[in-house]
Amino acid sequence: MTNNTVIDPGTPEGIDPLTELLRSGAKQLITEAVQVEPDELMRQYDDQKTTDGCQRVVHSGHHPERESITGVRGHLN
Repeated sequence: MTNNTVIDPGTPEGIDPLTELLRSGAKQLITEAVQVEPDELMRQYDDQKTTDGCQRVVHSGHHPERESITGVRGHLN
């Protein structure tokens, strides 16, 4: 006789520690990549100025937060 336990992975209570670790790691990597990529691009144009001495290429602001969907079931929130 076997004792089976069924866990619904669609609910936060049913998320196993490994899945939660993968989710948090993925969220952290994505966040870092999104923050680093524009900074690297801006550094490429640091030496380019307009005729009045202002930076030629600048950040234009931030977009509202969006929900991210990955191959791991559930949301990264």
